[in-house]
Amino acid sequence: EEANQQFVANSKIYSSLANKKIKKEELSNLPFVLQSPLSSSRKFLDKLCKKYKINLKENYELESYDLTLEFVKAGLGIGLINTNHIKKELENNKLFILNTDIDIPKRKINIDINKKEKDNKYLNEFISYLK
Repeated sequence: EEANQQFVANSKIYSSLANKKIKKEELSNLPFVLQSPLSSSRKFLDKLCKKYKINLKENYELESYDLTLEFVKAGLGIGLINTNHIKKELENNKLFILNTDIDIPKRKINIDINKKEKDNKYLNEFISYLK
């Protein structure tokens, strides 16, 4: 699966940013909800920030993606979120994608499965969920 990650914010709390082109230099002045530095998503973001010479201001550093998403939904900061997971929130304007001058590349998500586990009911349900 391809992950389409974008900077996302709560539409009510960050309405002043909704119709604005945000320059990379301005991102360092905004509050962010970030995942732990050990997560692959955070490593991806850190690499992106290094490329564009951006220092993000971290409001919260969280251990899980789900918690990061909940904090963003609650308006506690901006997060790098997979837009495949928030289609409903984008459609009903609870969240919006920030318009920035940063090109965020799509990421591929791969899962390797041990052949011995191919008939595992729970594993197959999990894979179906991810698809």
